[in-house]
This record gives sequence, structure tokens and C-alpha cells, in this order.
Amino acid sequence: MVSGDTVNIGIGQGYWLSTPLQLAHATTIMANHGKRLKPHVLRGVRIAKNQEETVLKPEPFPDVAAEPRFWDLTVQGMENVMRPGGTARAAGAGAAYRMAGKTGTAQVFGLAGGTYNAGRLAKRLRDHALFVGFAPVDDPKIAVAVIVENASGGGGSVAAPIARKVMDAYLLKKYGNEEEVEGEAIVPEAVPEEEEVHD
Repeated sequence: MVSGDTVNIGIGQGYWLSTPLQLAHATTIMANHGKRLKPHVLRGVRIAKNQEETVLKPEPFPDVAAEPRFWDLTVQGMENVMRPGGTARAAGAGAAYRMAGKTGTAQVFGLAGGTYNAGRLAKRLRDHALFVGFAPVDDPKIAVAVIVENASGGGGSVAAPIARKVMDAYLLKKYGNEEEVEGEAIVPEAVPEEEEVHD
């Protein structure tokens, strides 16, 4: 970091790098008002199909200390992102649960003057669309981070709808049908409730 970068980084600008897991973890900390748990990608372990699964228990990390009102204000702002007037209002419309989120954009390259116009750029130079969110607001069960590389739109129009589908699948067991996403067919594989896959 160079002198003068503190303000830029404080608002998410400048030379800031993070992984999707780091974004999801930060979102979880917001959702839990400072309570931290070690992130992991493994739910549990089963040695053989006929044996019980050993579910991994969350490992606590030290909490992030802040006054409760600051957590409340931040979560309220994130909830407003999903409401009319917010940058992800379309993704939040009609949800059966209260969602909170934040949209964003990651620049692929810097402009030296001029105006950004995705339609005039090679696809590999287009900005990445981002969205982080959690739900339900009053009893968080899921936090997600979605990054769509070289997107043709922003976080609210491209990444947030994907996050909504993930949340609907997890919270409501609602799986979409075949859809067209930038020319590629995506068919979600729904697992029947009586079958669980833990491989």
C-alpha cells in the first residue's frame, strides 16, 4: 500500500485483492454481527456409504468488536440494496425471505482517461460483476459471494440474480429449469430429498 491508498481501500477502490471465499467470510461476519467462524468447504466426512457421516463443527475465531448499532446500520444498508431503489432490487423482488447484499464491480484494467464502454472492449477486458449477500436477515443461514468474470453488466443485474437462485435453492429447495446465461445452457441438477450426496 502506498501513501494515500487508505481512503481508497476503505471504500473498496484501488489495489484490493480478495478471493470469493474471503468475500463470503466477510459477509458471514456482517450477517452474524461480528461473530467469526473458520470458513471451510467440507461439510463432513463419511468413510463408506453404509456409515454415518461425521459433520464438522464450526470452529470459532475471535469476534470482531463493534458497537451493535454499527452492525445494525450496516445490515440495514445491505437490506436496502435488495429493496426498491437499491442496486440489486430486481434480484430481491418477491423473495420469500429477507435478504441483505452488496453489489460491486472489479476493474480488469485501468482507463487512462476516456469513458468505460463494455461494448467497445474485448470481452477479456470487461469488468467483473460482484455480489455478496446473506439470508434470511433475521436468522442468517447462508452467505454467498458471486463473481461473474468479464460480465456484460454490473453486480446488481448479473451477479445478484445468480446469488438469489443459490439462496432459493438452499433455503426453499427451489431449483430452476434450464436457462440461458451468456450463450451457455445451465441445467441445475436437483437432488431428490430422500437421496443425499456426500461424495
